Amino acid sequence: MARYATLQDLYSLGVPEVAFDGLSDPISVEDREKGLVAACDMVDSFLHERFNLPLLQYGRDLTRAACIIAAYDLMTGNGYNPGNQGDDSTQLDKRYESVIEWLTNIAKGLITPVVVETPDTGGGGGSGGAGPAGGYVVAPRLSDDGDSYVVGEGRVRGW
Repeated sequence: MARYATLQDLYSLGVPEVAFDGLSDPISVEDREKGLVAACDMVDSFLHERFNLPLLQYGRDLTRAACIIAAYDLMTGNGYNPGNQGDDSTQLDKRYESVIEWLTNIAKGLITPVVVETPDTGGGGGSGGAGPAGGYVVAPRLSDDGDSYVVGEGRVRGW
């Protein structure tokens, strides 16, 4: 289980701290921590389709995804309904739906975040094949002809 985000990340990339404190029933710091752990587990549930976990390194894109999921779950689980709050409040729904779509596309192999994955030890899951010691970097790149491909240490995968 990876921990992609901290409470400070939640406040800067999810929703401001005051959003949790300003509710009629404030969300405790302990519950915020639990929400982040659950959101990180959810991110891993998408990533395990393509990568050997736990990741050795990851970008802020995964941190952002975990924060948006945690913010949405915590706020809506506490009775917040963006549909009843006006147009600006639907951004919470839109951000959540966008992150879920992004993670789904990662699982399908349509999007590849920049990560360093744990080397394959033959335990199943992940992208398969033994990677070099220390994992390998998977990063989206454009070829000279404009087509996308993924470059890793010692291998190229096209899509």
